[in-house]
Amino acid sequence: MANLGPALVALLVASTVTAAELITSDYSGTFFTVRRSLSLYAYSLIYGALALTIVVVGIGFFQIQVVGISNPWVQAMIIGLGIKAVLHIRLFSVTKNREADPLPIGSETIVQIFEPHLKRMIGQDETDGLHKFLDPRVSRYPDPNDIKARIIRNLDRHITKAERTAFIQDLEDTLSDPNRGIYDAMVLYLAFMGKKNLERVFPLN
Repeated sequence: MANLGPALVALLVASTVTAAELITSDYSGTFFTVRRSLSLYAYSLIYGALALTIVVVGIGFFQIQVVGISNPWVQAMIIGLGIKAVLHIRLFSVTKNREADPLPIGSETIVQIFEPHLKRMIGQDETDGLHKFLDPRVSRYPDPNDIKARIIRNLDRHITKAERTAFIQDLEDTLSDPNRGIYDAMVLYLAFMGKKNLERVFPLN
């Protein structure tokens, strides 16, 4: 029981850091579509559980030591912060055939058991959420020229000229691509300017 406190700290820190890293890197503008994703919480809690296990087993049986630090609470925080990096160590990769993805050998082998599937499920939840949010707006605003004009008029005035030019080029390429179009243009604007701006620029009422 004495180790329960630090172990829970490790779980909380690892879970929070893992979720925050994934959200900020892949879902910074679309978090509202995955905030109820069970796969997202499972993904972060698995890393938390692994950190908890290391603290319980390490402190309880092997007396783990973090260099220069003897406080178990601080050690637990450091383990929580570093667990994801440690579990992504790849010593080398093995390729079974040309079509299959390389199998990493190292601590990352453990990650391959759960991470690719859960990330795919989170992506599917985002896709579902985006369509529920954007499809009514795509139907309401069918004119690509109107879409382009509305978006350009409502870009952040603080962005640099280079950022503005690059975004407008991406927007034009998206609207002119027969395989993409209005939906993808709205996704582009959503990722760049956020949900509140998109709802204001493309109201449903």
